[in-house]
Amino acid sequence: MLERVYSRASILAIEERVIGGDSEIAFELMRRAGTAAYRLMLERFPEARRIQVLCGSGNNAGDGYVLAALAEAESEATGKRIEVLRVGRLPKSGHAAWHAYKMAQEAGVSIVQAKETNGIVFEADLVVDALLGTGVGGALRSSFAEAIQAINASPAKILSLDIPSGMNPDTGSAEGVIVQADATITFIGAKRGMVTGGGKAATGSLVVDRLGLSDADYDAHPGHRQFRWEDVRTWLPRLEADAHKHQFGHLLVIGGDFGMGGAAIMAAQSALRVGTGLVSLMTRPEHIAAALAVCPEVMVIGVSEYPQEILEAQKPNALLIGPGLGEGEWGERLLQAVAEVDVPMLADGSALTLMGEQLGARRVNKPNKLAVITPHPGEAARLLGCGTRDVSEDRFTATAELCHKMEAVTLLKGAGSLIADAHGDESDISICVQGNPGMATAGSGDVLAGIIGGLLAQGRTPMEATLCGTCLHAASGDLAARDLGQRSLNATDILSRLPELLRDLD
Repeated sequence: MLERVYSRASILAIEERVIGGDSEIAFELMRRAGTAAYRLMLERFPEARRIQVLCGSGNNAGDGYVLAALAEAESEATGKRIEVLRVGRLPKSGHAAWHAYKMAQEAGVSIVQAKETNGIVFEADLVVDALLGTGVGGALRSSFAEAIQAINASPAKILSLDIPSGMNPDTGSAEGVIVQADATITFIGAKRGMVTGGGKAATGSLVVDRLGLSDADYDAHPGHRQFRWEDVRTWLPRLEADAHKHQFGHLLVIGGDFGMGGAAIMAAQSALRVGTGLVSLMTRPEHIAAALAVCPEVMVIGVSEYPQEILEAQKPNALLIGPGLGEGEWGERLLQAVAEVDVPMLADGSALTLMGEQLGARRVNKPNKLAVITPHPGEAARLLGCGTRDVSEDRFTATAELCHKMEAVTLLKGAGSLIADAHGDESDISICVQGNPGMATAGSGDVLAGIIGGLLAQGRTPMEATLCGTCLHAASGDLAARDLGQRSLNATDILSRLPELLRDLD
């Protein structure tokens, strides 16, 4: 299992438990942090010859001063030139960061007050960001904002210490600017804002160093779990020698209005690929031929009128509604028809948009057996009655609010997808760490919905189906990107890699 990620409050509580007000312990942890950062710098950026370290005045700056002192001490052996650019006040006398500053001075590090440089211009192969740590809150002072802008404008590679400066550790967002790092080494534990949404992009490659803390130091703060496909693949049902198709469930997929038939077809194909025994597709009659040509194993039902009678005859184990459903009268009728169906239901895409309109002029009832919702930020915003930016700026809070409002397991899609149980709280939110930017393509969400729906039909709990399906989808996307590259990735490429990942389970 991967390292867990933590809120700012949890990190502070862990630090307090370890340090307990002892300045010597505080400096020892700072020395360890600076040493770990220096080693990573040598490993990750071996070609960098001129290194400029940007330091503020707090503990984050102390980490930077330790790194600079170590780099200066070995400069003859490594051939590296080190310079510190200082922004703001000196660290407070007697504090750990002050001792680190003195350590850098005694090592002979060149330390220049940034305002003396007539504006910050980086002439370096590598910029080390030790400007602001996890204590940032509210708008940045102009000197820090200008320094961050200068860092981002530099052609140099960027290594951030603990967290990219300007980032809120809980949300990954900021009121102003955030350093866009190539790599970040974070200490004690990863901050949750660094692993999802815009925070994940700004963090770059992430390395965690616990600074020698023991497992017992974390006992009171379990943090958020991170998952990969390798962690959850054993959750899939076994294939016994006397297996038959009815043991592996029946999923009914509903969607595919005019012009959007492919979405529903891909969802149905994905459900079959993850081992669902039977998959039915309820779609526009005009899409029957296309669906059977692509996937003859799917039972396709054309629906124009009276969907309730057709639904009652299907008797599925789970239902997926939304891929290509559309927001017109046809989609509304189908969503109303499934509202009373007594099987676990996954709502995706247009179904979520229609549900969000409960607060508007058109009323669409939330299905009684709603088990899972899989919104992207725009759909999440419509369900919550807020803006997409509000969701993106605090994905953890938005996910928790969706769970409580919709009373369903919630998957908030995007970089670092978040998964939360309907009956948990914000601290129970889990993160999928796999996936890549190439998966942000039309149809990818339909493939994901089909995977989760298929696992739901096979008897997995809503949380198991969502966690397992999300990780399988992400791992399949990574496998496809490895072979094809991210830029050319299509949804069907993700679908086509599912058998390779599932074959090892047989």
